[in-house]
Amino acid sequence: MGAAGRCGAQALPAKRAPSGGTFRLSRVSRRASGPRRNTPDKSIKKIDFCLTASAASAQMHYRRWGTAPAGAARPGVVEQGGAYDLDLSTPLTARRAAGTPIARTSQSAPTPRFRARSGSLFTENPMSRLSRRGLLAATAAFGLFIAGQASLSPAFAADITIGYQTGADPAKVAQASGAYEAATKSSIDWRKFDSGADVIAAIASGAIQIGYVGSSPLAAAASREVPIETIYVAALLGDAEALVVRNGAGITKPEDFKGKKVAVPFVSTTHYSLLAAFKHWGVDPKSVEILNLRPPEIAAAFARGDIDAAYVWDPALGKIKETGKVFTSSAEVAKWGAPTFDAWIVRKDFAKAHPELVADFVKVTADSYADYAKNGAAWTASSPQVLAIAKLTGAKPEEIPELLKGNQYPLLADQLSSALLGGGTVEALVQTAAFLKEQGRIDAVLKDYGPYVSRVPAEQAAKVN
Repeated sequence: MGAAGRCGAQALPAKRAPSGGTFRLSRVSRRASGPRRNTPDKSIKKIDFCLTASAASAQMHYRRWGTAPAGAARPGVVEQGGAYDLDLSTPLTARRAAGTPIARTSQSAPTPRFRARSGSLFTENPMSRLSRRGLLAATAAFGLFIAGQASLSPAFAADITIGYQTGADPAKVAQASGAYEAATKSSIDWRKFDSGADVIAAIASGAIQIGYVGSSPLAAAASREVPIETIYVAALLGDAEALVVRNGAGITKPEDFKGKKVAVPFVSTTHYSLLAAFKHWGVDPKSVEILNLRPPEIAAAFARGDIDAAYVWDPALGKIKETGKVFTSSAEVAKWGAPTFDAWIVRKDFAKAHPELVADFVKVTADSYADYAKNGAAWTASSPQVLAIAKLTGAKPEEIPELLKGNQYPLLADQLSSALLGGGTVEALVQTAAFLKEQGRIDAVLKDYGPYVSRVPAEQAAKVN
């Protein structure tokens, strides 16, 4: 298509990466009743991906956003004749101008559903370092998916979009009951993600405003200066994340990992813990075939016998335990000097524009944790709390009580202490970033991670009755 693309009769301007330089998705096609159409562009550098329409998929949220050409009614994805082009000419900071949700500009055509078909994210080698430019470029290409369910349902427009993951935690009871909506007086579009890296890409693009991530992707994002703030340390991770070896894989001691296939979601807390465990055991990661798989893919590959071990969280953890045994967990890795945690983060611009909403979000989360701390013994497999968590996570109700015991859930007073938002979280990010730099996962460590942690929402939440 050259510097300017054409979709039907509609001319599209050149696509530009946020960091400069021209590129497009190399292939975008729709496979339904009509013929396949491709839109190749030789100017693409590091992104080669194909999006294909399919039947309903639970992975709609994967990656989706784009910016419409000049004159379009709303930012979004340009649709024409079943082929999609993304106009990435608008700078990253302007993609959510005036808080407008990202949506399709054409509402007349049938709504397609997508699944990721093939391609590479940051570079062709998944083990190579993820630079800030690579993060932004991948965010641009995969943003088509991240814009979320609201963009495919024009009748629904949420006031706020929040990305959550599938781990079991007390706050999911509040999520299921609508407590967050009631407290914030807002409609919320909840979008499920399989990994923190996906959440970071979504929040960097502006597709979500609040997200749940682990300490490793959080440190990596902060190191690349993604505009985010940590507002609540959601969990101090323990046995709820574990390294499981498959029965019959021949792994009984650390040295046995050499030459084996071990799966883990890259730039996740379990990835960090896996590398930390190898370092503790004196196992060279290069001697192990480490594969980048998302939790659902890990469960399937483990069941097929395609991998020998995996480090992951529930519900995938529970599934692979059925045909494997726990070799170590994040509780033990923490004792070796590499603790991990999960956290709620928010876009800086959103926190500045809506401080009361963010404080109310923190208050609901803290109240959920306080309820569990007081009444957790009653959260049995048949309790409404556990059934609500099971529905959102996909974990088995009978396993959830033990999963909840596998982590620590800091209360509001803990958040304000020097151990967490009062200083400890910043230090933890520094240590995590230093490790990621040592492992070649990031390019540089910042001088100060303080701007990526904020006590303000928790302080305001403490004043709310």
